[in-house]
Amino acid sequence: MEEKKIKKTSKGVIVFIIIISSIFVLGLGGIFIYAMTQIDSGLYTKFDYNISGDVIINNKVSITNVSDNKIGSDYYLQGYLENTSNKDYGYVEVEYSLYDKDGILLDRVSSAITDLKKNTKWKFIMTYPYSFDVVRYELTKVNFY
Repeated sequence: MEEKKIKKTSKGVIVFIIIISSIFVLGLGGIFIYAMTQIDSGLYTKFDYNISGDVIINNKVSITNVSDNKIGSDYYLQGYLENTSNKDYGYVEVEYSLYDKDGILLDRVSSAITDLKKNTKWKFIMTYPYSFDVVRYELTKVNFY
């Protein structure tokens, strides 16, 4: 009788190990498949600028003509982000950091759009408080998927 218990227990352990192994392998496969679908997406925080100051990110999006402006008492950054890929993006976000004359970070401003079609441009506008003495702005983040 004791031999039957041992055989049943060892069969149960083997079945348990097979089930756990299968879940683990399938889980990794699912992660791999998900990662492969995200290759054209990205969160970028380091940028290469061309000679005119424009930013091109992996030939998927480019940011051009960024400038700071004032209308009345409102200050804002504006520019263009172009989807240069052959894929539509459901969400795109751009973030800039604002600095004073001493290099102190004053604020971060961002703008986002949903449903940016391939080969189209989006004009982004980001307002910031007039009281800030902004002398420099820097692209901090671009997120698209």
